[in-house]
Amino acid sequence: MENNTWWLIFAMAAGVGIFLSLLLITHTAKPKHGTKSLGLLIFVFSLTLIQYVLIWSGSTPKFPHLGGLWMASNYIYGPLLLPFFFEKKSLDTKKWAWHFIPAIFLFIMWIPFGLLPGQEKIEWMQQTSPFDTFLLPNRNFLWLLHPYFMIGGQLIYSLFFLHRAFRKNQKENSFRHLIAYLFAAFALANASYFILINTPNFTLLWDYLISLAMTLCIFRLGLVAFHQPSNFFISDKVSEIEKYASSSLTKNKSLKLADRIRELVESHKSYLNAELRLSSLAEKLEVPPQHVSQAVNEQFGCSFSEWVNQYRIEHACQLLKQGANAKEAGYQSGFNNLSTFYQVFKRKQGMTPAVYKHSLTSI
Repeated sequence: MENNTWWLIFAMAAGVGIFLSLLLITHTAKPKHGTKSLGLLIFVFSLTLIQYVLIWSGSTPKFPHLGGLWMASNYIYGPLLLPFFFEKKSLDTKKWAWHFIPAIFLFIMWIPFGLLPGQEKIEWMQQTSPFDTFLLPNRNFLWLLHPYFMIGGQLIYSLFFLHRAFRKNQKENSFRHLIAYLFAAFALANASYFILINTPNFTLLWDYLISLAMTLCIFRLGLVAFHQPSNFFISDKVSEIEKYASSSLTKNKSLKLADRIRELVESHKSYLNAELRLSSLAEKLEVPPQHVSQAVNEQFGCSFSEWVNQYRIEHACQLLKQGANAKEAGYQSGFNNLSTFYQVFKRKQGMTPAVYKHSLTSI
């Protein structure tokens, strides 16, 4: 493939990565432990890919503001992935912060360069790297820029992640295995680049190896996020189980309360009342509202509003069969908002009320 094709692939991967990282970081669902730090890792990968593309295409002078940051990024990858391989309580925040010291130090050294206007950045990079002027006076810190330290750290982290993923007392978690494999592949690709660059057979294709590994990570995680979001976020059902973990309502009492709730709602057709609320039902049953919510969730497998809407949609279907129009069916079934009625009806029946009514006449 031509170089332009490679650059296009990597630029596209960077765009996908930024979108995926923002999705993982800002999603309204409750994230699993390590999801946000994994999102940040993908974001850093994406920024690094952008920097590589700028370097290869000779466009760095046009976009100098990220110049050199990829070097500090090498010390961020491993630490960002640490929370993913630890339970929340077993990773001490202070100890975790220590892992970022090399990256923070390099970033501090980069700030004077980062504050320069664009043209001055360009002139600066024509003479030296963004870090050299600040690190050269104190040669004790030059080792931070040496690739062997950068890559060595990544290989150590990858071995640690593989150990955490496959240790005997660790619960089977194929997604954790996948992350460990992907990071190990990236670390090996990074290491092979710095080994091959010193050989006479080195070509630009090998220069793309690191970016290919990053691209693989981004697209593979994107597929997982699309097909198996439960690897990143806690489902509502799990959240409800956690919420009721300390409840005084036992399983037997929950079952009995659910029977009482069903009997009261069905016998009085309370679902037809648009003002029906969980709190008012709990008051009639003389039990705490959270117990009603728990019983419905545990025994009926859905929230209180979803459960009530099931009755309302069934009633609306009967009205439509009897000749009522959609508006009449919605209001007479207990919905006080037609927009909500249409949304719930389509979700339950797979079609709008009007299409449903038409299907009845065409049979």
